[in-house]
Amino acid sequence: MKFIFYIIYAILISLINISWGNAVVFAINVFYFGIFLIALTICLLVFILQLTKVFLKKLLLAVIYLPTIIYLLFKASVFLTEFFDKFSPPW
Repeated sequence: MKFIFYIIYAILISLINISWGNAVVFAINVFYFGIFLIALTICLLVFILQLTKVFLKKLLLAVIYLPTIIYLLFKASVFLTEFFDKFSPPW
């Protein structure tokens, strides 16, 4: 009868040992995942900062040059319309 209690005792000790090992491995994995996540977040923030600088420069150039280009195209179309209205149609 003592043999069954020793088997149950050994099974319980091994289950506790396995559970403790799994908990330690889980904690180590969570720690490394957290470090990886923090590093990835820092890289993403640096990338977004660089991307924002590039887009802000392009947006600033677009705000400056786009109205000028539209105005010049409008003036060119008005000039061409008035210029070609001077000639009579070919028929």
